[in-house]
Amino acid sequence: MKRIAMSLMCIGVIFSLAGCFLDENRVTRVVATKYLKSHTDMTEREIRKFIQKDDIGQERLLELAKSKSWNVRIFAAINENLPNEYLERMLDDKSWKVVRACSWNPNFTTDMFEKLTHHKDKRVRSSLATHDRLPLENLITLSKDEAPWVRRQAAKDPRLPETEMRRLFLEGNHLVKRGLAENYKIPMDILMILSEEDDHQVRVKVASNPSLPEIDMRRLFSEKKSALLHSRTKEGLAKNPNTPIDILIELSKDESIITDHHPKMKQRGQAAQNPKLPETEMRRLFREGGRLVRAGLAVNPKVPMDILMTLSEDEDPVVRKQVASNPSLPEKDMRRLFSEKGRAIMNLSTRRGLVKNPNTPLDILIELSRDKNKYIRSDALQHPKMKQYPKTEQDK
Repeated sequence: MKRIAMSLMCIGVIFSLAGCFLDENRVTRVVATKYLKSHTDMTEREIRKFIQKDDIGQERLLELAKSKSWNVRIFAAINENLPNEYLERMLDDKSWKVVRACSWNPNFTTDMFEKLTHHKDKRVRSSLATHDRLPLENLITLSKDEAPWVRRQAAKDPRLPETEMRRLFLEGNHLVKRGLAENYKIPMDILMILSEEDDHQVRVKVASNPSLPEIDMRRLFSEKKSALLHSRTKEGLAKNPNTPIDILIELSKDESIITDHHPKMKQRGQAAQNPKLPETEMRRLFREGGRLVRAGLAVNPKVPMDILMTLSEDEDPVVRKQVASNPSLPEKDMRRLFSEKGRAIMNLSTRRGLVKNPNTPLDILIELSRDKNKYIRSDALQHPKMKQYPKTEQDK
């Protein structure tokens, strides 16, 4: 009750300080932020989110667009109510992060995409190459960019024409090859050549490519050119959704594991997460134990319920977090875990898992939105179910 009363008293203070964040004087904004941080448990991110809940009006929005703080200008850049003429001006902003944020505005035009394609900062061009609304002609332009990192980002896009993929492959740049190896529309002859590469970073991308034929998955799985290359190949196969079940089972078996830091333990953990793994293999993995294996099983939506219940009693914080985030966890067990009073690290892990679970009850999410941990509060407020919670109550 005391905390609720203090929060209510702070609401009026927040409203009175909200205008300070729109002030052009940076000192005023800093003072306002420090005041709020010292008198409430809100983070700066939550303060900005509070201020932008309702339509602030175009006049104030334009003030934000001219702020000296790039953090504030980003907020203005993504607002759909910002006039296009101001949005276009912000493409020349001195902060590359503000320029990148402009492209997230739903009113971003084709001409603006064209302008950013030739932006002087490669970080802007690189982020643009992964934009889901980027026109094809701009994607092709970026695939010819002078910066290899930008070309790599463009090479990942399945919309890239085959002729452009072949051109990129002939360049021979190792960064670009990694991008091509991720592309599920890559021509098969190029994928086969890349599968022979000795670059372990290329190999892991090839092995995880869902377009890789089964015969080549088996070939890569059986090859042992070097310990590192073989390890990265298996890591990629463990992530590949089309890996044959017998290989997946083999990846989950390893009697030579010594510690949780062994790379093969990571492969077993990834295999344990795969819903395609047969129940018999899940039970075998559970008997064999291992921290990463238990954590993998704990998050698997197809794990047998008796195993999930046993894992819910696990004393490892990582395992507990995975259990709490499993969408198959019954509501009564979510409530049991949430109400348990054990070690602080275990309680934190449970809350971190529950806030990510799509089936967490609304009343628990409401409690999590008031959590002392700022990251849990933030995730709770963004949970889809919180849309059902009236804003007037949520603000309290």
